[in-house]
Amino acid sequence: MFSIHGATPRYATLFRATFWVLALPLASIPILERDNIEQFCQNFYLLSISHSRPKELQASSNMRFTSSLAAASVLASVLASPIAVPKTSSVVERATIDAALFTKLKYYVQYAAAAYCSNNGDSSGTPITCAAGNCPDVQAANAVSVLEFDSSILTDMQGFLSVSTDRQEIVLAFRGSSSIRNFIADLNFAYVDFGCSDCSAHAGFATAWYEPRSAILAALKTTTAKYPSYKLVITGHSLGGAVATLAAGDIRSQGYAADLFTYGSPRTGNGAFASWVSAQPGITARVTHVNDPVPRLPPMLIAGFRHTTPEYWLSNGGATKVDYTLADVKVCEGISTTGCNAGTVPTLDLDAHRYYFVPASQCSPDLAFKRSEPMSPARRADGTASDEEILTWMAADASASPGDLSTV
Repeated sequence: MFSIHGATPRYATLFRATFWVLALPLASIPILERDNIEQFCQNFYLLSISHSRPKELQASSNMRFTSSLAAASVLASVLASPIAVPKTSSVVERATIDAALFTKLKYYVQYAAAAYCSNNGDSSGTPITCAAGNCPDVQAANAVSVLEFDSSILTDMQGFLSVSTDRQEIVLAFRGSSSIRNFIADLNFAYVDFGCSDCSAHAGFATAWYEPRSAILAALKTTTAKYPSYKLVITGHSLGGAVATLAAGDIRSQGYAADLFTYGSPRTGNGAFASWVSAQPGITARVTHVNDPVPRLPPMLIAGFRHTTPEYWLSNGGATKVDYTLADVKVCEGISTTGCNAGTVPTLDLDAHRYYFVPASQCSPDLAFKRSEPMSPARRADGTASDEEILTWMAADASASPGDLSTV
C-alpha cells in the first residue's frame, strides 16, 4: 500500500507573477508557514517541479521567473504571442450514443464524486464509500483504495487509486476544488509545455498533477503488475477533470492503456494538447451538463485553450436534473466546438456544475463561482477576472465563427 498526506515534493523557485506585484522579487520569497499557504496560493501559483518530473514533460525555461521584471516580460510575451493550434475540427452531432458507453458515463462519475469525500483521501487500504450516498455502484463493486493522496500545499488536490476485483478494474480519481475560479478565471493564462512537442497546458492544472504524480506512478506500477489484466480508468470532476486529463495524457504516453472520463472539466491546454490526448488509444469522454459555466473556461478566443473531443452534453432539463436517458445526450466533436455546452447562454450559476447524474460534489458542498460582493469589471487584486469579464469571454466564444477559432 502507498499513502501520502500533505507530502511536498522539492520544488524549484517558480511562481506565477501578476501585474499588481511587479515590485516583488519572486525568486527571494521565503518558505511560507502552512497556515499561510492557502491564502498565498490565491494570488501566486505556477509550476515549480523541475526536480520531480521527466525531461520530456518539463516546463519551458521561459516560464522560470527570477525577478518581477523578468516575469512581466515573459507574461507579456505569452499573452501577445499567437498560440499555434490545429484547424477547428468539424462538428458532428448525434441524437443518441451507444448504450454501453452511456452506462460507463453514469458509472465513473461516482468515482469522481467519491474523490470529494474526506474518508477517501486520508488512509489507504480502505473501501471507497460516500457518506452522502452518491456512489452506490462504486460501493457495490467493493472498490478498495491502494493509494489516497491529499497534497494540498499548492493546489488543494485530493484523490485516490483504487482496485475493484469484482469489476476487474483500477480507477484513478481526482476531486474538484472550491478554488476552481482562481484557476480558470486567472487573467495571466499561463501555459507550460506538456506532452507532445507543440503541446502546452494550463500551469496551475499542471502543478496540481505534478504534486502527487510520483506517488501515483509508483502505486500504479505496483498495482498493474499485481493485476495485469485489469482495465485502467482515470476520472475527475471540475478541477479534478482537468487534472485527470493531464494524468491520462502522461500515463498513456508511458505505455499504459487507460480510459478517460471527465465531468464539468475546464479547458486544460492548447489545441495541440487537446488533439494529442483525444487521439491517444482508449476512450476519451468529456461530459458537460446544460449551461455549466466551468467547461467554458479558460476562454478560447483570447487565451487559446481547447477541449478534448468528443463532448457528451447532458442537454436538457433543469440544472439539478440527474435522471438522464441515453436520448438526452447530445454528442459534439471538435476541440473548439460551440455546438453543445459552449453555445449556451453565459451564466455564472454553478448548480449545473454540481450535478452530473449524481450530486457530484455532495461531500464538499462549498463549491462556489459567482462573486457574492459587488465588484468592478477591472482587474481584481487577486489576479482573477470580474464576473462581467468572464461572461464576456463566454459570449465571445459562443458567437465566434469556426474561422475565428481556427486562427487563434
